[in-house]
Amino acid sequence: MGVAVLVTFPIPVQREPALRALLRSHHMAVSKQPGYVRLRQLIDQSNPQPQGDAQMSVQLMLEFQRQDQLTAWRESQQHQQLVRKYQQLWFAAPVVTFFEIEEAW
Repeated sequence: MGVAVLVTFPIPVQREPALRALLRSHHMAVSKQPGYVRLRQLIDQSNPQPQGDAQMSVQLMLEFQRQDQLTAWRESQQHQQLVRKYQQLWFAAPVVTFFEIEEAW
C-alpha cells in the first residue's frame, strides 16, 4: 500500500537531454525524503518516438509510503525549486493525478 502522483507534460524532443539531467537531480533530492519509494519515467511504447521539432509526452510517477510524506515533499523548498526547473522545459501546464496504491491480490 502507498500513494503516488502521476505528472504528465509535453516537452520538445530536443529538450530530452535537459530532462534526463533534471530527472537525475530530482531523484537525488527526493530519494532522501522520508517514505520515498521510487521515481519512474513512463515511456509510451504505443506511439513512435517523435523526431526533430516534435513534442514528446513525459510521464513521471513518484511513489511514497504515505500521503502525508508525499504532501510534505510537494510542499518542500526542494520540490518548488525542481518545479521551476521543469517549467523551463515544458510548454503546457502538467496534468497531475494522485493515486492510492493497493495490491491486486
